Amino acid sequence: YTSVTGTSYAVPMVAGAVALVKQNHKTWTPAQLKSAVVNTATQDVTDGGVAASVNAVGAGKLSVGDAVNVAATLDPATISFGAIGAGSLPIRRTLNITNVGTSTATFNFAVEPPNASVTVLPPSITLSPGQNSVTVTLQGSRPNPGSYEGFIVVTGAGPTLRVPYLYFVGDGVPYNIFP
Repeated sequence: YTSVTGTSYAVPMVAGAVALVKQNHKTWTPAQLKSAVVNTATQDVTDGGVAASVNAVGAGKLSVGDAVNVAATLDPATISFGAIGAGSLPIRRTLNITNVGTSTATFNFAVEPPNASVTVLPPSITLSPGQNSVTVTLQGSRPNPGSYEGFIVVTGAGPTLRVPYLYFVGDGVPYNIFP
């Protein structure tokens, strides 16, 4: 394990991981390769002694072994609900899941941390090798101003997959959010 920062150092590490996944899955699309690497990242990364946020670390710590051995790929690999304006809820996103294994598998969906405003329907799906989709919905009343993030966690077959999600609620006062 090593921590790398900066595009010129981190990108070659990720490119090498993608090359290893591609070596084992020669017919996969670029989106499937991205999913395998992004969605198998682990969340055991800290930033200043606390769990790192999606904005600080992206999907998490690269796990090449899990990326090579995924049972499903997800498209998109990340979900953005964008800026949430007054009256804009509910917002729905489609998450396509492709069973890349050779047998039927059941996949279960959960939201972490538990968030009553973000739901996945259906919460479980059984797939033959191929593709299907679930709907991820941001609903309820508009939350207080801030940045909200978490993961859609997919379990069942193969390594656990995590889809980072993010949304923002403004307070109506313009300012530089990344000073």
